[in-house]
Amino acid sequence: MSAVAEGVSIIEGALPADVRRRAWCVLALALAPRLALAAWIIADRGGIDALVDTQDGQSNLQIAASFPWVYRGTDQLMHFPGYPFAIWLASALVPPGWAAVAISIVTSSLAVACTYLIGYRLGLGEAAWRGAVLFCVLPVRWLDVSLVAMSEGLTIAALCSYVYAVVCARPGWAALAFAVATLCRFGSVFVVPFGLVFLLHRDGRRFAHACVAAASGAGAVLALCTYFHFAFGNFFLYFETHGRLWGGSHLDWPGRAWIAGLSDPTLAGIRKVYVGALLVFYFGVAGLALKDARRSAALRVLGAWFALAFVPLAILNGASINWGFIAFPRWVLPATPPTMLMLGYVVPQRWFKPVAIAAVLVAVAYVVWAARTPHSYYELDPGPGSD
Repeated sequence: MSAVAEGVSIIEGALPADVRRRAWCVLALALAPRLALAAWIIADRGGIDALVDTQDGQSNLQIAASFPWVYRGTDQLMHFPGYPFAIWLASALVPPGWAAVAISIVTSSLAVACTYLIGYRLGLGEAAWRGAVLFCVLPVRWLDVSLVAMSEGLTIAALCSYVYAVVCARPGWAALAFAVATLCRFGSVFVVPFGLVFLLHRDGRRFAHACVAAASGAGAVLALCTYFHFAFGNFFLYFETHGRLWGGSHLDWPGRAWIAGLSDPTLAGIRKVYVGALLVFYFGVAGLALKDARRSAALRVLGAWFALAFVPLAILNGASINWGFIAFPRWVLPATPPTMLMLGYVVPQRWFKPVAIAAVLVAVAYVVWAARTPHSYYELDPGPGSD
């Protein structure tokens, strides 16, 4: 069987027809608001630049333009090359700005569909459907960041593909997916111990597959550092460059950055409210779902994924900028797929429709508000403290 045929069989062949239909339905539900909002913003703001000239957008395009000799002629060494490489490939078909936005929209939608399939494989049933539908638009930062030239969509899609491949006992695809995730965002390596949950369940086969995938991620980072050594004479160039960004970052006591951010008088009140609400949301959903973890293997797997993704967030702080608080809405996204599946478990069927309608209204209202604010697009407050 060819690699492409095997990939199709993983996604579709072994799944019941109704599950396949639901997966395609989730994909359509995720694509629809993204395409509609992106089209409105492009028309309202006069072009694709409204979705590219924000946050890391131009940095990603500069790195993409440096291929095949990646990073040559650019100072954007604090970003990993996975997403820019995808932009470079897609630029053969469409202009780079359009390619960047299209990749973000499509891959974030695929991440939602893959989340549903993970939930189905774990045996969550209707909870997987409810969680995936809500994941189409929640949290609102997930929806808005998936409209712009940022790497989150591709990173989360690759991480979800890795988890799905491990659950399906496909080590080759798990290794490829995890290598892609790691080359998009270095923070993906914190999900490496995910395989331990299968060791605890005495599932040595899936544990071994997760270890193979972890090795692929380490190999990808090693290969990139080796390239830095031969191209720029510094094996640790990425880490040194990133360490100087806004004074650098450091590890701190768990949760200290969140407490410092909430009590910082220089930060905008709306940011504090938003990050505080996110903390309550994530930990509240996890707490409500994981109280049943003793009798549910699926919840234990999701709890492990959630916990591992939260490790760097809980202990990260910064020198001149409190990264652990400022960047929390974006950096928490690797913990969002398991959180949304747990939310699907927590939300009763009778509440699902009103919750879904409210989620769509809130998410769309937030994106419209962000697009119409006078300061830089998608910043909760102006200035260098944007996430």
